[in-house]
Amino acid sequence: RYMREEQKHFHKMREDEIAEAQKLESIELRKKQEIERRKQQHKVKKLEKLAAHKKFTCRQLAKKFFKPMTSHCLVSLLERGVLTGAFERQMNENLVPWLYEMTQEFLVDEELHDRNKDK
Repeated sequence: RYMREEQKHFHKMREDEIAEAQKLESIELRKKQEIERRKQQHKVKKLEKLAAHKKFTCRQLAKKFFKPMTSHCLVSLLERGVLTGAFERQMNENLVPWLYEMTQEFLVDEELHDRNKDK
C-alpha cells in the first residue's frame, strides 16, 4: 500500500513537472513568436520608410530636372495655340457663340425692318 501511494505521488509529481515544462515551453514559444513578429514589423516599417524616402527623392529630382523645361514648354504651347488661358477659353466658349447669335438676330431683325419699310 505504501508503495502504491509513493508511486501515485511520484506519478503526480512527474505529470506536474511535465505540465510545468509544457507551460514554460509555450511561454518561451510565445515570446519567440512575439520577438519574430516585432522583427518583421520593424523590417516592414524600415522598408516603407525607405520607399517613402525614395519617392520623395525621385519627386525632388524630377522637379529640379523638369523645372527649366516647364516654362519653355508652356510658352511654346501658348504660342502654338494648344494651351489657351482660362479667360480666352471662356471667351471662345461663351461670349463668341453668344455674339454670333446676337449678330444673327440683329441682321434678321434689320432685314425684316428693311422689308417692312420698303412696303
